[in-house]
Amino acid sequence: MDGNQNASDLKAAIDQARSLAREQVAAVYQLHIDRVREELESGWRERLDEIFEERFIDVVLKHPSVRSIRDVKTRELTPEAYILKAEITFDNDYVADVVNRSSLDKISFDGPKRDHAMRRMTALVTDLIATEIAALEKEIRAVIPQAKHIDIEVAHPDVIPTDEEDEMLA
Repeated sequence: MDGNQNASDLKAAIDQARSLAREQVAAVYQLHIDRVREELESGWRERLDEIFEERFIDVVLKHPSVRSIRDVKTRELTPEAYILKAEITFDNDYVADVVNRSSLDKISFDGPKRDHAMRRMTALVTDLIATEIAALEKEIRAVIPQAKHIDIEVAHPDVIPTDEEDEMLA
């Protein structure tokens, strides 16, 4: 019986060793799979960030009131939610055209009404900027529904013409 018992013990030990070896191989394989998956997801997420940034820039620059965009940032909150941020410069000619169509026939720069006219023009520009930003945000969300927070800051104009440089004021 001792011989049979030793053979049985040896077989049990070999089975146990095989089982442990299988578990270790499976664990190492799973680590490898997890590592490959992380690398793929990382590359995929980076590319997705690039795609959102490209779409964001494209939508903003297609808007007629925008002259330029800079300091663009995208940040993933979750795979379904992004923060988009940028500084934009409005097109001075666009703003001037809208203000001109909205106000010049209603205001006068001569006489005591000048202060009122300037306040009206300032209000028109402020309202126009707020309206343009709201329209941009709506267009961005239509193209990028994952945009949960959009932060558009108005940058200083690239150029503010002096009175001498502006033919109309010289």
